[in-house]
Amino acid sequence: MELVAVVGLVLLFFSIFLGTLNIIFPTGTSFSELMEKGGGLSPASSRRQAGRDADTLEQPIVLSKLTNMVKNKRSDDMVWTFSHVGLNLYDRDAVQTFKAASVHLTIDSGDNYLEMGENSLIIISLNEKNVGTNKKRSLLVMVDGQLRGKLSQSGKEQRTMEISTPSAVIRVPAGEKDLSGAEFKVSINKDQSSTFTVLKGTAEVVAQGQSVLVKGNQTTTVSVNEPPPVARDLPREVTLIDPMPEQVMYYRDIPPRVRFSWLPFPDEREYHILVAKDREFSTLVTDEWVTEPFFVHGNLKEGIYFWKVGLRKKTLCETRQIRMARITKAPALQFESIPRVVRADRYVIKGTTDPRARVIIEGRDVGTDEAGRFEYTLRLQQGVNVIVVEAMDKAGNITYGVVRIVAKN
Repeated sequence: MELVAVVGLVLLFFSIFLGTLNIIFPTGTSFSELMEKGGGLSPASSRRQAGRDADTLEQPIVLSKLTNMVKNKRSDDMVWTFSHVGLNLYDRDAVQTFKAASVHLTIDSGDNYLEMGENSLIIISLNEKNVGTNKKRSLLVMVDGQLRGKLSQSGKEQRTMEISTPSAVIRVPAGEKDLSGAEFKVSINKDQSSTFTVLKGTAEVVAQGQSVLVKGNQTTTVSVNEPPPVARDLPREVTLIDPMPEQVMYYRDIPPRVRFSWLPFPDEREYHILVAKDREFSTLVTDEWVTEPFFVHGNLKEGIYFWKVGLRKKTLCETRQIRMARITKAPALQFESIPRVVRADRYVIKGTTDPRARVIIEGRDVGTDEAGRFEYTLRLQQGVNVIVVEAMDKAGNITYGVVRIVAKN
């Protein structure tokens, strides 16, 4: 019994030790699982760097910039480690960004690059050069998130890039004869569909044995197990919603919260909103990058402002003007002569107020003309009738008036 107890205690402490090691040094997601989720590439893309001829080795992809939490995992490592600027990435290495994080990956010493957005995960499947030629290629598996890239072709060196997602593969540029270079974006959506956008140059999107050509300023979204639809043109400009052009916003003491909004731009995850005191935007009061198609400002002083919304590469919208107007004086309110006694069951109240003010009688809005004149028919009860009249301007200033009428048959 003592021997059994000793063996049991040893096994218990050993299990606790292994569990502690697993917590401190997690194995992470295996590369086979990541490759399967990302859709995989051609068989040739799965070759490891160690098994290739030295002449085919390409200079590594370098992590040149990062913000917030970024981790990477080597092909032969068990754990994910924190990334750092200057990190060299090779075949089968993975990079992952977390919330509010980003990464800039340099290819070919800076001429070509990739930018990863937050909550993104990619695996470098292959990065090589062809012996005896000036051609290079990079193959990536994109598991999640957003990726932006640029390929600048030159007469000396030509690079192609293939990015595999859960639903399709994008080839940039579209063909070997395309030397114009390319700027592109890839996003994996919540339903695992993929959106491919080309800002410059051309790219080929392949899925289910079919392909479509995506040209500059075009986009296409491919669903899982579906062929790619024909690319469509990007909207020419961001469509602004509120505030409306020349809109005036009134306030009394504290400036109101102004909500600037616009329609979402296809495949855009960041918008650049500018608010200025002049149409040339030389005197800025707001210069912000936001991830949602709106921005709220709560402290615009009295005056005229101009606003517009841009994208990462260029400004694509109209310029709108708004005015913040402060009113501290309550509106005027006057009544025409009102008799003390009325021998009827109805009486028409007439009066004037400021042209921009609302008149409220018995809880109802009473219309006014351009000069601020109004009238309202009262239903009188026998005896004393006390009616409260409110005149409210757009800043919230209120003037009250009280009418007393005695109704007799």
